[in-house]
Amino acid sequence: MTCSLNVFYQVIGITKQGVHDMLNRLMLKKGLISQLMKLAKEIRKDHPTMGMREMYFKLEPNGIGRDNFENLCIEQNMKVKRSKNFRKTTNSEGVIRFPNLLEGLEVNRANQVWQSDITYYDLKGKFYYITLIQDTFTKRIVGHNCSKRLTTEQTTLPSLRKALQIRKGLEFLEPQTVNRKPCPPPYDLIATTGSNLDA
Repeated sequence: MTCSLNVFYQVIGITKQGVHDMLNRLMLKKGLISQLMKLAKEIRKDHPTMGMREMYFKLEPNGIGRDNFENLCIEQNMKVKRSKNFRKTTNSEGVIRFPNLLEGLEVNRANQVWQSDITYYDLKGKFYYITLIQDTFTKRIVGHNCSKRLTTEQTTLPSLRKALQIRKGLEFLEPQTVNRKPCPPPYDLIATTGSNLDA
């Protein structure tokens, strides 16, 4: 059985003009997508690690949504392959273990106990280390330092000096007065718990 296109369009409820308009829209969209993917590949060439979403907001294309753009990029094999981070940040090999001097101590005021931690961040392929000293009671950062090397002289000590400058009048016990094996000075500093430590 055969029929003319006019009859076919009439049966399915569309006009010949509507079909041509739809084809024109498809052709325009195809051209837009082709041009968009060309621009996206140029961006990827200049910025290999830029994500698809960031590219979308950089290009701000008309007529295509964010999710559709990302799907098109995936179809074009443009998804960024993220390398896994195998760096160890908790390597404790060779670390000397000391007894917990705070066991059983009730922390009830500022400057009674300070705690510190070191983290790192990667900036343009170089590592920088951030050392923070926090007051355990107030949760306030009392000392900090950023350094290029992970040594005591460049991390912990500068942070401690800054904390001491802010909290003038603090007293510290000498290693000989503490019942534990001391480290070589000036690394062995333990804050007293007297009233002079109050903020």
